[in-house]
Amino acid sequence: MRPLVVTYYTNDAYKALADRMLASAKAVGLPTKGYYIENPEGTWRAGDCRKPAVVLRALKENPYVDVLFVDADCRFLSYPHLIAGDQHDKDIALYFETSNLPASTVMWFRAGTGIRYAERWVEEMKLTPDTPNDMFALNRTTRDLKPRSIFHMIPAYCWTEQWMRPRFGGVKPVIEHFAVGAHDFPVHSWGKSDHTIFKDGDDRG
Repeated sequence: MRPLVVTYYTNDAYKALADRMLASAKAVGLPTKGYYIENPEGTWRAGDCRKPAVVLRALKENPYVDVLFVDADCRFLSYPHLIAGDQHDKDIALYFETSNLPASTVMWFRAGTGIRYAERWVEEMKLTPDTPNDMFALNRTTRDLKPRSIFHMIPAYCWTEQWMRPRFGGVKPVIEHFAVGAHDFPVHSWGKSDHTIFKDGDDRG
């Protein structure tokens, strides 16, 4: 089953990124859907915290197809064969920076069975609002929800050049992330580079 590629944006700058990402998904043969989400606070963090609710909305509105959520500041370089639903029997697929640090940049959800992860993620986000959506809420979801059925993506499917090339060498990216927004987190800090789209501040809601 070809997954439906979903993303969201909160202003014109992010819409331009979302349009580029969705166009790259269409170019490799994937259907797409973008959501405009209001962000009255106007900060990058506030926009980031809306991600779990957007993912759950997309799954509820499209219950009979697999959903592949991809951040707006990404692009497809080829078809993501390894996370197609007929390539594995897991309910969700995502990339882990470490064993207990899942990334919400690229996330695949199987139709029907994947929604329970999004539902739990939304509930966990309520416990730690205004924090990185994946570092805490998604971490608890993937750690505590039982039974677990998670496919671990390889780095090529959630590739950020400046963070991954030094570790993984000559990998050919499938989905590339360009790193918009915050670079300093509670347990990680990354420098900005030529692959960072916005370099003049992190408050890009």
